[in-house]
Amino acid sequence: MTQELQNTSTGTLLKDLKMLLMKGELPEHEFSRYSEIISTLHHLNPQQEYKEEIQEMRKQFPAIGSDMIMQGLAFVKKHGYAGDYEIIDKIYTNWHSDHPEFRTWDKYFHSQVAPQAVRNRKTFFKELLLEISKENQNERIHVLNLASGPCRDILEFFDETNDLRFHFTCVELDPNAIAYAKNILGDYVSQVTFIQQNIFRFVPTEQYDLVWSAGLFDYFDDNTFTKILARFKNQKHVIIGNFSDANPTGGYMELIGEWYLNYRSAGKLRLLAKDAGYKKEHIRIMHEPTEVNLFLSIKQ
Repeated sequence: MTQELQNTSTGTLLKDLKMLLMKGELPEHEFSRYSEIISTLHHLNPQQEYKEEIQEMRKQFPAIGSDMIMQGLAFVKKHGYAGDYEIIDKIYTNWHSDHPEFRTWDKYFHSQVAPQAVRNRKTFFKELLLEISKENQNERIHVLNLASGPCRDILEFFDETNDLRFHFTCVELDPNAIAYAKNILGDYVSQVTFIQQNIFRFVPTEQYDLVWSAGLFDYFDDNTFTKILARFKNQKHVIIGNFSDANPTGGYMELIGEWYLNYRSAGKLRLLAKDAGYKKEHIRIMHEPTEVNLFLSIKQ
């Protein structure tokens, strides 16, 4: 952030934010200004004592209050929770509103590092499956997918490889997410078994070639993280995604979307894995190109 913005009061920044929202659209040359205002507000007052002012703006300006636009959808949480299957799939597919003004805000949203990291995560998973496919000559390859969401990644993998040796068991609490996933999977739905269950009650009863969780564990506190992770100690390979504590989009996510994660460093992830009972030599930290989405990989 610039020194000028650092020296600006919260009241002035809120006024500047309102002025940007009043324009209706967000031209690309204003992207950096919007980012600076959000980042500085969050830095100066991370407790967001100005929440009432932001709530009033949400009522006035659909750019931050409507579920017809990406950043508004993140805030509204129309399915009752952050990071729901709908917004994740819209991030995966780089969805933009048909409304001319809204499209400019959607373009801004998708240009941020966090959505880029989420799209990269989908690519990371598909490449991982392809690697398993090449290494494994078995007639059946079984993957456990925790909090599977829209299953866009599975659909694309099958479309791109047609490797029907793969069978996925998807544990997902939201019945709407399961219905959505079944619909987009089409003919591949027979390759997927859905278990509608809370992850806190789920205990694996068989061994999988891969246990994968893209975006569940960064909603857990450390104790829950280790408790759930410990359930998979008998599995061949476990990979858990978690956003890095170096996420530059964190302020934007929290202030505009009220989207909160438990960010962790590579070192923290290693420590949690050891606390869950895994051996140091089996633990590896991977990442996608932005290095914002980290992956705790445990291969035994």
